[in-house]
Amino acid sequence: MTVPSRAEAASLLASLDPPTWSLAHACAVADVAAWLAARVERAGIAIDRRAVETAALLHDVDKLLPAGDPASALPHGEGSAAWLTRQGHPELARLVADHPVTRLADDTTFRRWAAFASREERIVAYADKR
Repeated sequence: MTVPSRAEAASLLASLDPPTWSLAHACAVADVAAWLAARVERAGIAIDRRAVETAALLHDVDKLLPAGDPASALPHGEGSAAWLTRQGHPELARLVADHPVTRLADDTTFRRWAAFASREERIVAYADKR
């Protein structure tokens, strides 16, 4: 599988007819994530910048799904992951599944997540909080 480009991801997002506020949020998160990933790479640390930027753009797609979509019944984040997998992008699912702040709110849950989360997952989650 190849990670879609930002333009391809934007087309996927646009197919869900997002409201202006949602589109602005998704673009801002993608911009922050892309900036952070570039800085990490510049520091000589390996990172999949394309996956970070694309996942950040698509991290909230489950909020845009119609009620009948099976992914809309899943918890936030997991729904986005399921939808991305269904769209043929399972490589992005892991990067968006655990981004919601409610999953990272208590110290124990955060420490458990951070111990196993990839650098890319952490950047997407962090960018969403900016």
